[in-house]
Amino acid sequence: MLRLTLRDGHDGRLLARIIDRDGYAFVLDYGDRAVVADAARKVMQGGFLVRWEEVIEEASPGSPTFFRLLAMHYATEGLLVSVDEPTWTRRAPDRRLEMTEVPLPGHSELEPFPGG
Repeated sequence: MLRLTLRDGHDGRLLARIIDRDGYAFVLDYGDRAVVADAARKVMQGGFLVRWEEVIEEASPGSPTFFRLLAMHYATEGLLVSVDEPTWTRRAPDRRLEMTEVPLPGHSELEPFPGG
């Protein structure tokens, strides 16, 4: 799951939040009504153009690049754009570190741990 957050470029207030889950994007219903409506239309219909360097791409819903193009589109309009993955835990969920596996300050990962 990816989350695209759109904020006002001047005061940082939340304008819209768009979620992409397994290639299907949807817009949450809070934020600025006009931006939420615009984002919902773009997510449902696509058809907007994104220009970067010499390349112009047309965004179509369901394409692998759609979410990236949507973020680029709003960034070029002057909005503050952030993309994050709130479900990413930074490690495998079924693996827990034992205390002997935690590196001590000043030790290289290649050196054996004291007592282990």
